[in-house]
Amino acid sequence: MIGMTAEVNVVTAQKPNALLAPSSAVKSARVWVVRDGRLVQLTVQVGIKGRERTEVSGEIKDDDLIVVEPLQDLQAGKRVRVRVQSQSGAAAAAGQTGR
Repeated sequence: MIGMTAEVNVVTAQKPNALLAPSSAVKSARVWVVRDGRLVQLTVQVGIKGRERTEVSGEIKDDDLIVVEPLQDLQAGKRVRVRVQSQSGAAAAAGQTGR
């Protein structure tokens, strides 16, 4: 029919048990996480990339709290308050407290 549209998702690769991070959190193979209430910047190996999620491996652990949309002025070691966004994404938003 004229005027109809469709959305198609094509699976080009699949990896069981892959660690996925929000794509917005992965910048130049680096990810900010919160460990013990402080910011830590990790270098990661980037695997399969998607619009919403990106496969990461390396220094990151499956229980790390990831800063979903990191600001440019984040500093390693700064104390932050964590606000969990969703359980499915295991994501965290961090606000620096200045200590």
